[in-house]
Amino acid sequence: MFARHGLFADFLSRRQWFPKIGVWETAGFRHAQKAGWNCHQFHANSEFFSNFGDYSAEITLPSEYKIGATGALFGEHTDAAKKTTTWIYKQPSVIDFAWTAQPSYLKIERTFEAAREVKPEEIARAAKLFGIPRSRRG
Repeated sequence: MFARHGLFADFLSRRQWFPKIGVWETAGFRHAQKAGWNCHQFHANSEFFSNFGDYSAEITLPSEYKIGATGALFGEHTDAAKKTTTWIYKQPSVIDFAWTAQPSYLKIERTFEAAREVKPEEIARAAKLFGIPRSRRG
């Protein structure tokens, strides 16, 4: 494996993969002369600049694989003839969608709950910084 994604033996890792959500920038933001979309292609020696988006992904792999991904698992279906399973994951308001898979994968799930794990003043500061209402929920 190298950097952001790859394959090693039977382990798959996919992070920061496309489509990445472009960012609408207003005139004056980051010294822009006029408003417009900021949609950069991938450059190996830099980071992405992207916006939050709602992801819905269907990932099809051989049925012996176990998978972990960003978001909630909304369903799965198996094609017995092809010996594959398709997992359906959805997640609102994230910058990236990532997933990993391996037949011997030990899956541990955790749900981040900002209201319980982040101080109210941190949420207020981030909401102000990004210009979003504090009550926004995904």
